[in-house]
Amino acid sequence: MKKRLSLVLLTAMLSCTSVQKHNSRLDTPLEPFQLHQDVEYALEQLEKLHPELYGYTPKETFYFKKDSLIETLNRPLTPREFYFRLAPLITEVRQGHLQLQPAQRRSTIKESKALKNKKGLLSEFSYQVKDGRIYIKAVKDPSLAHYNQSELTQIEGKSASELLQSYSRLVSRDGYNTTFLPYALARRWPVYYTAEHSLNDSLQLTLKRNDSLQQLTLVRAPKTPQDLKEDQQEKKKKAAEKTRDYNPLTKSYNRTLEYLDADRKVALLKIRSFSYRGARSFYKSSFQELKDNRTEHLILDLRNNLGGSLAEIHDLYSYVSLEQRFKLIEPIELNSRSSLLHSSYQRLFPKVLRPVMWTFYIPYRLGSYLLVRKHQDRYVFSSTYWTYPKKPKKTAYTKSLYVLVNGSSFSAASTLASKLQSAGRAEILGEETGGAANWAVAGQYAVKQLPHSRLLLPIGLMKVTSYTHGKEHRKGHGVDPDLNLPTDSLLPGTSRDAAVDRILKRISRPKTQR
Repeated sequence: MKKRLSLVLLTAMLSCTSVQKHNSRLDTPLEPFQLHQDVEYALEQLEKLHPELYGYTPKETFYFKKDSLIETLNRPLTPREFYFRLAPLITEVRQGHLQLQPAQRRSTIKESKALKNKKGLLSEFSYQVKDGRIYIKAVKDPSLAHYNQSELTQIEGKSASELLQSYSRLVSRDGYNTTFLPYALARRWPVYYTAEHSLNDSLQLTLKRNDSLQQLTLVRAPKTPQDLKEDQQEKKKKAAEKTRDYNPLTKSYNRTLEYLDADRKVALLKIRSFSYRGARSFYKSSFQELKDNRTEHLILDLRNNLGGSLAEIHDLYSYVSLEQRFKLIEPIELNSRSSLLHSSYQRLFPKVLRPVMWTFYIPYRLGSYLLVRKHQDRYVFSSTYWTYPKKPKKTAYTKSLYVLVNGSSFSAASTLASKLQSAGRAEILGEETGGAANWAVAGQYAVKQLPHSRLLLPIGLMKVTSYTHGKEHRKGHGVDPDLNLPTDSLLPGTSRDAAVDRILKRISRPKTQR
């Protein structure tokens, strides 16, 4: 017993020391030559591993921007400050999956435990960014409900719009797309603000509603017994609903199927992310149900779906395809035969399990290496299930299909929308997807740590190209909708979705008038 207690105490002490060392490093200035070396190292790794690195920004242009950055790094900077200088250069690659990670302070076990029992600050709200302004979209704490839909004008006396303008340079986007940025900023600006300023136990906000300004001081107040009770209920619900893929952050299921009329002739299939967990059983039962009900119109809602598993969208497409045999993507391209050897799979597992996982990972790496072949002037991964023609499912849905997308439909969601549009299978409605329609670099990642600043740079290793039946989408853009619709509004005085309501009106018309 004493030995166990000693081991626990030793582990806690080492953890505390490690956290203190990490946090101290964040505030320790680095010399200009060290910053220069980090910039060069980042470029070296990108050129080595990232496919189609100069697909949007010419190499000469990128090198000019890199050299210009190095010239300005003429005084010591902390890793925190350096992040805000280097990240805009990384975004010039114009790949939405390529994001330099901001330097974040860590918490000791004791601090984490204390924070767990306190309310958050910026995390108490969810946000919407529109026309360069921040609006509160939803609130967690009922006592703050009257601030819903207010504009956030200042944070600690600083203009929120100016902060957004500054942070927009940190967001990577696919090609020349513009619709992704507002959604990405709505999710990420609190992360950028925290990385830049850190957060204490309170935060002063200025809010505007109906032309009147209000001051709000957010405080890390202890959670009430009711809050703690709700946390426990949420934990139990999460554990009980694993098979249905319950998301505790949004308090919703990642996949839902509902009918919009009494006869079950119109159905809405909403997919919030392609997590793959529970996907096969969900689609199997859902499409059998659609077949049994003889549903005539299916609305597939991919709004705010940031992507995920290629395996899941392949499975989903097999339930809606009208092709005798379909192909989802082109062969996956790599920068070199050894690219996949750099994949950072070990980061997916807890540190204590990594030695065990290496036993399985080494043979996997070797197998991946052997399955890469050279085709003309490129390397392709030859063992990819999704690149081979497949038959649709026997219960495939064959009637009218409508797909709702917006600027936050990204990655795999864009790949699926691109395939559906190119195959002429569905009518796409909404706004241009945030993810590229033609290709993106994602899949497996090599997480590289810059030598001096210790900033993390996850680099995508796979170029994933949509199979578009020979049809080309606009270069560097997302999937353009067949019909542009406002995608995030409700009908006045109701909780009804305006975009879904618009589709229902189209369905109710004769086919010649839709």
